[in-house]
Amino acid sequence: RAIAAQSMLRRRGVSTTLYYGAARLPAQGLSTHAWLQDGEVGIVGYHTAQRDRCQTLACYPADKQTSTSFHSTGGSYEQI
Repeated sequence: RAIAAQSMLRRRGVSTTLYYGAARLPAQGLSTHAWLQDGEVGIVGYHTAQRDRCQTLACYPADKQTSTSFHSTGGSYEQI
């Protein structure tokens, strides 16, 4: 989902960062996760990463040529 969301947003000129992380969970052992952020705003998968306390392994910023940004307005996103 995070990769697809980054691709869709990039086509619309929105700069995001894709994160890959991992956490050790008591019931599952090692668990990996990917999430997408626009600055400090979580777009996709962010809450799961925070809940599981994922440690960032790698991140991939979007193309620096894009400049549109969005912010959360109570569950939805509004272009700024």
